[in-house]
Amino acid sequence: MNKAESYWRRHTVRAPHFWTRRGSLAYLDWRYLRYPLMREVMPPYGSASGVVLDYGCGPGNDLVGLAEYSTASEIIGVDVSLRALRLARRRLRLHPVAGGGRVRLMQGDGARIPLRDASVDHIWCEGVLHHVSNPIAVLHEFRRVLAPGGSVKLMVYNRNSVWRNLYVPYVLGCGDDLDEACRKSTDGKGCPIARFCSIRDVSEMVGVAGFDCDFMGSYFADVELRACRRHLFAAMRSPRIPPKCRRFLGEWTLDVRGYPMDAAGFYAGIGGVYVATAEDCAWADGREIVDRLYWPNAQAETSERSE
Repeated sequence: MNKAESYWRRHTVRAPHFWTRRGSLAYLDWRYLRYPLMREVMPPYGSASGVVLDYGCGPGNDLVGLAEYSTASEIIGVDVSLRALRLARRRLRLHPVAGGGRVRLMQGDGARIPLRDASVDHIWCEGVLHHVSNPIAVLHEFRRVLAPGGSVKLMVYNRNSVWRNLYVPYVLGCGDDLDEACRKSTDGKGCPIARFCSIRDVSEMVGVAGFDCDFMGSYFADVELRACRRHLFAAMRSPRIPPKCRRFLGEWTLDVRGYPMDAAGFYAGIGGVYVATAEDCAWADGREIVDRLYWPNAQAETSERSE
């Protein structure tokens, strides 16, 4: 078991206890308030039909959304953490639409997904791929279990974000290692891997696994917008911020709501959202892609996998 899997077997994302269906659904609405533009770039579940896999389902936020708001005939939640699966199972009991065998939960084992080839129609993977030791191996598994005509919706941390270029270096302070500071800032200081990816990073990575990829945009964490309102102009002149980040901030424009957009016209939020669809091409190992692209700790992970 590698360090990333070991960490996520012991930890899970924020998981309040719910006593009623109403409270459980209200928490989904609260997430959209906390993450502006999330509803727009990662729409809530309506297009998901057939068999849907929620990979890295955690304590069940998206399982609940899929059960309540999609037309999926079957929903499968996979996670490495038994604790997360127990929390998800308890929460799903509040939702009658999740009963009757419509939602199944199972523990994953590393990159391997315990499902048959071509057995799911859609895959939902929010905030998981940037934490795994071998993301291309996971994408190969997505390709294997996905039925023809299926799609994958991904969210990974956005390299061109307020979080990485303003909030971490200016508000939190990054010292001499911005990537290490970013890793510690998202999911606990002990989280071993938290990659921030550019559009090119993700496109090349999913291409190796046999997918076409479209960038749908990004959503913000509310803390990013507060940091932007309070600190953007001071940060652009601050020596505390690495020069590349200062140049990036200088290229931003603000929309009428004060939401920052990068030079390409994309919103600069932490949640980068992509839709991947299968193309007809041979699979590749992809290890050289992981090494070549900007992946913190990639060399260490490659050595670990080869041992």
